[in-house]
Amino acid sequence: MAEDIKSIGKVLQRVCNDLLKKQNVVATGIGYKTSAGERSLNLSIICSVEKKFPGTQLSSKDLVPKKIDGITTDVVETGRIRALNTSSFGVQN
Repeated sequence: MAEDIKSIGKVLQRVCNDLLKKQNVVATGIGYKTSAGERSLNLSIICSVEKKFPGTQLSSKDLVPKKIDGITTDVVETGRIRALNTSSFGVQN
């Protein structure tokens, strides 16, 4: 079942804080699930992690569920994410 971005956004808004409490999750968002290097056409809840580990190495509370409210999830290894100081780029508010 194809979900639209607005309905996925509502679900993500509700569960975002719980996902970010999981060990290693550094960001969440909405995007297309990728499996074996192939991008699907289905929007998913994306959980970015610093390093991807096999599920057997994580406690059950730290596993990202395969689906949330019927919406597929995808765990993507992104490394550490840090906010940059925009003043170092000459950007002014």
